[in-house]
Amino acid sequence: MPILWRYLLRNYFQVFFLCVSAFISVLLVLRFQEIARFITSEASFTKIILFSLYQIPYILPIAIPISCLISSILLLQRLSYHQEITALRMVGLSLQKIVSPILASGFLLVLLNAMIAFELAPICRSKARMLIYETVTFNPLFILQKESPVKLKNMYIDLQVSKGATSAEDVIIAINNSSNKRLSLFSFRNLSLVNEELEGSAISYISSFDSKQEQGFDHLMIENQDHMKIKAIQLGQFMQHTNWLSHHDYLTLRMLLAKESLEAHSKIPKKILIEIAKRISIAFAAFTFTLIGTYLGLQIGRNQSKKKILWAISLVAFFMLCFIIAKSMYPNALLAISLLLIPHLLIVCASYRQLKLVSKGIE
Repeated sequence: MPILWRYLLRNYFQVFFLCVSAFISVLLVLRFQEIARFITSEASFTKIILFSLYQIPYILPIAIPISCLISSILLLQRLSYHQEITALRMVGLSLQKIVSPILASGFLLVLLNAMIAFELAPICRSKARMLIYETVTFNPLFILQKESPVKLKNMYIDLQVSKGATSAEDVIIAINNSSNKRLSLFSFRNLSLVNEELEGSAISYISSFDSKQEQGFDHLMIENQDHMKIKAIQLGQFMQHTNWLSHHDYLTLRMLLAKESLEAHSKIPKKILIEIAKRISIAFAAFTFTLIGTYLGLQIGRNQSKKKILWAISLVAFFMLCFIIAKSMYPNALLAISLLLIPHLLIVCASYRQLKLVSKGIE
């Protein structure tokens, strides 16, 4: 590898890894509340560490492009400030050869970001979810809490938790019974986990069913029970939802393509194609942001051009705005995919044109 490449890449990746580390630290702070909720489930120390590590790939697909932007800006600004760009051009190197190592590193980071977005992040998401469900299996009270990471659909729960997550008082559970389209109400004075069994006291159950008469009222059924006992693992498995396994966020590229082929003739909107386009857009953003940072960092005058700064900020804002709008365009798959992919082409063309002008001495 040429000396110039080693010099530029070393300085580029020093800042890059520093920025990624900073984003990971911020991520752990922002997700500390969710990690704290998992800790309250009295999970083992190993599971808590694994759950924390599984949070990191969530932010990496976004952290990598932003780190590329910051790294390329700082590197080119330093080279311009110390007149190293001028020295390299005086020995016969074109601007294209000078920025080639930086752009090549941006392209390699596209491959890394694609691997994280398509493979690593979905796997870590599913493993973190599985850790939660493993905890729920042995302690169903964990999922009944209001601040539980897993939200139960078609169910209202109110309780007062005491003694960590092993005991609760004044428990009220309202469930939407899909079989008869009626509500069922459970009331427990006390609900506690004892020796892997869930024990309840002072239980009341209220439900209703159709009278089968056109003008008749529903029949009301009320049942009271002094004490009940059930295996915690049985109730925990009953409360789990398996449909999350087929959600797009938990599927790798191969599984997304397999699901897309199964739903190809259905009337379901092409959410899978939009999800693939979204991940491609996030992955390619590493190169796009590197190109923007390269243009912004280059200086051929003594003072930083405000016009250049506004131009770079506009390009980044344009990409982020299109990405956010595309997430709300699921009914129109073609429009959503266009908003995700076309901005990259426009930004690359605009940045390349600006770099050509800089190489001619026009800023």
